[in-house]
Amino acid sequence: MAPILKHKLFPLAEILAELLEIGAWGMNTPVEMEFAVRLSTAGGPHPRSSASCRMRPLARAHEVEDLDLGHYDRTQIVC
Repeated sequence: MAPILKHKLFPLAEILAELLEIGAWGMNTPVEMEFAVRLSTAGGPHPRSSASCRMRPLARAHEVEDLDLGHYDRTQIVC
């Protein structure tokens, strides 16, 4: 995807931003999305089609337990 974004072969970033905004509005929460783009096989840089394959509420992990690090030497802890 880097060449598409770097050389702006088509407005992929703008399309995805719009779809994410619409999805967040519709679900009333941030969303994550899987998508596909079919590029031209005739050597042209422009896509034939693009599609959102799946959109769902953004998964957020929450810690359910407090960590007690009091018995460790703070100089030995790496986070």
